[in-house]
Amino acid sequence: MDDNLVSNWKQWKKVWQRYEIVTEICKEEDLVRVSTLLSVIGEEAIKAFDMFAWGEGQSKNKITDVLAKFDEYCEPCTQVLYEPCRFNIW
Repeated sequence: MDDNLVSNWKQWKKVWQRYEIVTEICKEEDLVRVSTLLSVIGEEAIKAFDMFAWGEGQSKNKITDVLAKFDEYCEPCTQVLYEPCRFNIW
């Protein structure tokens, strides 16, 4: 993989989703799925995981929440640029 975090994550996530299906981990409880993910994802990702802030209604033991946190971490925020307002001052 290249050094681009966004493309690396998207590719890795696809591989993970296929792995979950093939091994039938997708049928397991969330805690098992998250633990398996963290067992194979690598040291840098685990460091990121350990720093995630979990809001109300989010859980570090729920696979959808964990994947969403990695999405937020790996995919940059898009900035919407607005044309500056011009005010006529007399």
